[in-house]
Amino acid sequence: MIRVLLVDDDPIVLVRLRNLIDWEKLDCELAGEATNGAEAIREIERTDPHLVITDISMPGINGIDLIHYIEHEGKNRRVIAISAYDDFDYVRKSLKSGAEDYLLKHRLDREVLENAIVEAVSSLEQKEEEGSGLSLQKRQEHLLYASLHNSISEREKEQLRELGLVWTGGLMTMVLCALPSGSLEQEEITYVLMDETIRYFRDYRILPLEKGVWLILVSTSEGNETAADELAAQLKSNLQRIADISLYFVISEQMKDLDDLPRMLRRAMSMLNDCRAKGAPAEVESLSRKDLGEIVRSAVRYIETHYKEKLSLNEIADHLCVSSSYLSRCFKKETGTTIVSYINQVRMKAAREMMDEGVLSLNEIASAIGIQNYNYFYLLFKEIYGETPSEYMKKTRTER
Repeated sequence: MIRVLLVDDDPIVLVRLRNLIDWEKLDCELAGEATNGAEAIREIERTDPHLVITDISMPGINGIDLIHYIEHEGKNRRVIAISAYDDFDYVRKSLKSGAEDYLLKHRLDREVLENAIVEAVSSLEQKEEEGSGLSLQKRQEHLLYASLHNSISEREKEQLRELGLVWTGGLMTMVLCALPSGSLEQEEITYVLMDETIRYFRDYRILPLEKGVWLILVSTSEGNETAADELAAQLKSNLQRIADISLYFVISEQMKDLDDLPRMLRRAMSMLNDCRAKGAPAEVESLSRKDLGEIVRSAVRYIETHYKEKLSLNEIADHLCVSSSYLSRCFKKETGTTIVSYINQVRMKAAREMMDEGVLSLNEIASAIGIQNYNYFYLLFKEIYGETPSEYMKKTRTER
């Protein structure tokens, strides 16, 4: 995350700068603010920002002095200068002192500032990469490893494409491979043979996860969901034939992009652990062929336990470690209805039972089943049961 320090002696400008940009979208965070140059220097020492956006005209230590101080720190920081003055001398002095860009306040809008930040961050990262001496492969791996645990930003995805992994922006499948615990001494030869086997596959990347466990990310295409299965079968055959090595294999369902990777990895690791618990390596396991009934039953149990809370398809899918689109398809296929419809049915059934008890008012019942808007509750009840809540209550009392 890029840390940003805002500096301006006008509090109104500081508020505007703070609210003008969606900082998280740019993978940035506001590390601090300062209202003059001296305060800015103290904040720089305290927060160690990567990027400083500073006004030029300030009393005491002005923006030019601040830029000069930053330039002579010797650290990899970037500065964007802003000023109310359309004055070439300010431009010349700020840029000569080391500012990355110079923006005029009366022309400042979201697009202008966002473009300047993106360019500054790009320059910052380029300098870091030059200093670190990381190879292209290491830079690719760094971003891919980051994507295993958290959804990476759009800027980082673009970096992957710029680093030669354009295919990570499209359909992919994950193949998880693991040696049995008693064969870890074969780790090196296993990796070499895997790499040789899939070397001529269109687009792929092997990432070691832990000792004896590898993740292979492969590019797939629409309508070609068996490509990863064929790859796993080829690996299985070659390793067995050449070196008498047996592996566990788990294949994910097709992913739309890297955002699906953390959830899919959790599911694949869970299945891998189940396979290992059974003993000897078995046939290639596939998450996409996992028993649909098990997924749907888990979803039903979760809904029936949490229907009083604010529920959504995404929340249920995250709980089950599956994609929302996959859960939606499974649920519809198994039950003939949608997740949302089922949640509503469970809630309305519970509401009718509460009405039968005759203790709570209709407003209280709506709130008790997780619906805060009574009008919405009224419409759902009538849609499912063909009568309004009031009509049902009246009929129930009459029957008593």
